[in-house]
Amino acid sequence: MHCGRIGYDALGAGIQTDAGHDGSDPDGNAPDGATLDPSCTDEVQNFDETDIDCGGTLCPPCAATKACVLGSDCNSGVCGGGGDNVCQPASCNDTVLNQDETGVDCGGTTCPACVDTGLIRTWQLQITGGVNPGRLNGAKMVYHAARGTLIMYGGVDEYGDDQADMYEYDGSSWSTLCNGCAPGTRYGHGFAYDSVRDVVVLFGGVTGANSESNELWEWDGSSWTQVSPLGSVPAVRQGVSMTYDSSRSRVVIFGGYDSPATYYNDTYEYDGLSWYGPFTPATRPPVRYDDSAQLAFVNNDAQDPALRNRVILYGGLNSSSFYDDMWSWDGSSWLEFGSNDGTGTKRYASAVVYDGGSGRLLVIGGYDGSELSGTYQYDTVWSLASLLPDQEDTQAAAYHPVWNVIVKYGGNSPNCLGFGSPPYYKNCDTTYHYAP
Repeated sequence: MHCGRIGYDALGAGIQTDAGHDGSDPDGNAPDGATLDPSCTDEVQNFDETDIDCGGTLCPPCAATKACVLGSDCNSGVCGGGGDNVCQPASCNDTVLNQDETGVDCGGTTCPACVDTGLIRTWQLQITGGVNPGRLNGAKMVYHAARGTLIMYGGVDEYGDDQADMYEYDGSSWSTLCNGCAPGTRYGHGFAYDSVRDVVVLFGGVTGANSESNELWEWDGSSWTQVSPLGSVPAVRQGVSMTYDSSRSRVVIFGGYDSPATYYNDTYEYDGLSWYGPFTPATRPPVRYDDSAQLAFVNNDAQDPALRNRVILYGGLNSSSFYDDMWSWDGSSWLEFGSNDGTGTKRYASAVVYDGGSGRLLVIGGYDGSELSGTYQYDTVWSLASLLPDQEDTQAAAYHPVWNVIVKYGGNSPNCLGFGSPPYYKNCDTTYHYAP
């Protein structure tokens, strides 16, 4: 069983090419003519190899079922989670560019054809069938690769009541997966899809008791289960930012707060077996809360190489200030990409989504004292991509790589129906596609 990387010892670090048994590539993983360290052919797991003669920084990546730590340890680029990390076979729904794919999970001889991304994208209102999830803000949405659909949970309705319902969108219709789901009502929760373990993960948020939670729940496609991982459990919090890092097979959370005045800027990771953290490097994003900042994982096909296989955090709010900064997390350190970045204004409560079709990061709407209508895109610089049909914040949004579409639902807008005096919850119940 792999117990972690072993430090590299320079002793005997000569180099040979992959010809013959002395310096050959027994797994067939190295390119022809590539050079291999002798330790990669000695049939012993040593130096920083993750399995025998493969993985780590010196040897070729490993074949499926071999032990790994990072996606780079594997031929497929996918290292499985759950504690016993092993390389996974490449597939058309692993959100990694592998096999002979020409785009992430599309093209080549195995996967569906990629959609043409050379066209201008706009927001298009969808007349959907099935059920209506209702007027919501603060719901969370993820792409579920195994089901080929989008899953949405929780949020607040137009009366200010937190919701405990989960819905599925197939591109044309919404359907109910559960009403009064087992995790209960949630707002300000983290929500992600673990594509290796094929589970939806929910963390924290405000519960029906109107108090913050640090519960961790998983949905396996049929039922919800509350899980109790090993490791240090994050403190109770709402407004947490959360995403899934498919290059390292880990759920990542950042920040949040426990009312009335405990604010966090710590980072945790979860692999299906254990919590890891808190990570509190000296350089990291300042505290932010109130469902204000969002995390997005950027694949290895991003236009900006500096963003590839990184978790990106954008914007947010602390107790008194808005942010317009962007940070990247690589599993051990945070790097700031700067502020005043061209999105027009500091903001929070935006939707932040990676558009795999164009290789760009998108920031959708938000709030800077009033709701905002811009959709901004980042490749190596920020630019205005499109205007929303309305001013909105706290909408649910996710990218569907097979449809090559970003779907957004609901949100808070001054032009949607609200109740109360004044109507604080002017929520929408519309579905839009951001598509060519």
